[in-house]
Amino acid sequence: NVDVQKASSQGTVRRITQQTRSAFIQSRTNVNLVRANERSLISTQAALEATQTGLEVGTRNIVDVVNAQRDYSNAQRDYSNSILDYVQSVVELKRQAGTLTPSDIYDINSWLEPSQQTAQ
Repeated sequence: NVDVQKASSQGTVRRITQQTRSAFIQSRTNVNLVRANERSLISTQAALEATQTGLEVGTRNIVDVVNAQRDYSNAQRDYSNSILDYVQSVVELKRQAGTLTPSDIYDINSWLEPSQQTAQ
């Protein structure tokens, strides 16, 4: 009986340790993904601007512009999704570590509200 409880307790500790380690690795991975998607967003925006200029001077056609707009839109989506994934992984890591507080949730919620600068 005592051995069963001890084994169960050790199994729980191992499981929680593994889940916490996994959440930590995922949050680090998501940081890198956000950075990569940010660079992609900047690159596709520059490509869109160049393609629009090419249309104005006659070296590009409207199909090229539409394709560049699609690529830029996809990059925006990917960047936004990577930020969301990062936030979720941080919340999961804090939950697994037992350090998630109401203050953390309020901070994250404030990130989701439009700032005064963007609302104007």
